[in-house]
Amino acid sequence: MTLITRLGRLFRADLNAVLDGLEEPAMLLKQAVRDMEEVLAGEEAEHLRLGDEAQRLAQALDEGRLRVAALDEELTLCLAADKDELARNLVRRKLEVERHHALLAERQQVLAEAARRLAARILEHRQRIEGLHAQAALSDSADAVTGKDAAPARQSPAAISEAEIEVALLRERQRRAGA
Repeated sequence: MTLITRLGRLFRADLNAVLDGLEEPAMLLKQAVRDMEEVLAGEEAEHLRLGDEAQRLAQALDEGRLRVAALDEELTLCLAADKDELARNLVRRKLEVERHHALLAERQQVLAEAARRLAARILEHRQRIEGLHAQAALSDSADAVTGKDAAPARQSPAAISEAEIEVALLRERQRRAGA
């Protein structure tokens, strides 16, 4: 039974190695960049929409302030002329406008917070895309220098030979002995 298990593992490992070789890291990286740029474009469009909505809200708030001021003037006239019935109607309309104004102000705060969070996400995504572009450029330049496909670039550049370790150790000892 262990022989069959071992053969199965060996076959799966070989299959995974073949699949890894088929995937081109450079192509995958370019696709990731395209996907992130698409997401970024959508977020930027949403940010513009939020900005337009914020302008409409600001305009509606200004109009509400003007309407309350006009109602205040009319209310002053009605109270001076002892027209209580007209004053009641004006007070009702003023309260309605003030309530609507408060709802608009609350909506404006929510919108400003959403725009702030979205702007932070946009900045983060731009930084990620710049990092991916840098990684792609590095991969492209490494491929151009070696003249090879991207598959060998998967090998870790951090692999350090035993000889390099020995030489570095000797240098460190020499440096410390001289100090």
